[in-house]
Amino acid sequence: MADGEFAPPPYFFSLVEEGLIDVVQHDFRFEGLSWWRATAARLEKGPARCAPHCWGSYIERFHHAHFAASIPNYALLEAAPARMPGLIAEGWELREGILQVPDTPGAGFDVDPSLFGRDGGFVLSV
Repeated sequence: MADGEFAPPPYFFSLVEEGLIDVVQHDFRFEGLSWWRATAARLEKGPARCAPHCWGSYIERFHHAHFAASIPNYALLEAAPARMPGLIAEGWELREGILQVPDTPGAGFDVDPSLFGRDGGFVLSV
């Protein structure tokens, strides 16, 4: 049983501790990395696993994959296969249903500056 995708009730983790929820699925963007790191550590003590909700963000999948690679109790990376023009994601590979996470700085991808700043495009500023 997975739950927690939206705004779970205050007693949510009581349900997890009672074994009624197997997979914690709060929204990654809403809670953030620090909350998820603390939650993953809390869940290591029991049978529940982590599977942050991510649908609808292509770029967020990279952050999820790095998070997943950093904890032992990650259950599922929720991401649709897609490509994004201007995104350079060398080293990322889906092999036998497992996303290989490269050892690159930051989120592990770069942007093609030639596609940004054009008419109707995005502008990169530093």
